Amino acid sequence: MSTLHENKQLVRRMEDEIFNKRNLAAIDEFISADYVLRTAPEGMASDREAVRAAMSAYVGAFSDLRISIEKLVAEDDVVVGVFTFTGTQDGELFGLPPTGKKISARQIAVYRIADGQVVEEWEVSDQLGLMQQLGAIPAEG
Repeated sequence: MSTLHENKQLVRRMEDEIFNKRNLAAIDEFISADYVLRTAPEGMASDREAVRAAMSAYVGAFSDLRISIEKLVAEDDVVVGVFTFTGTQDGELFGLPPTGKKISARQIAVYRIADGQVVEEWEVSDQLGLMQQLGAIPAEG
């Protein structure tokens, strides 16, 4: 089995375990203790514990949260993924009370893999669209 295939399988398993199975303990298996989120806003934590806190918030806010992988591409030690998240907000999300609204949000993430774990990540997600779907920000038009 090639390293490229192994790296793509690692990302598939990670997304399934953490999001779809809500297994937050799996964060330690898939994400390095030295992990850095390279696109974290200035002043925000960007380590593995920040991932744990964010994932805890999302799975707590969307009890039916699901991730689907639209595309995975691997080269060298990097895997790029295009994902769609869906769910119904039935819990609080970063201070926003439950709305009961269904969401669908896209994300692109770039993972660097070393020694069988994610060590770096760059991600862009449609947070504006998510907040508009939840009614926290007015939608255009």
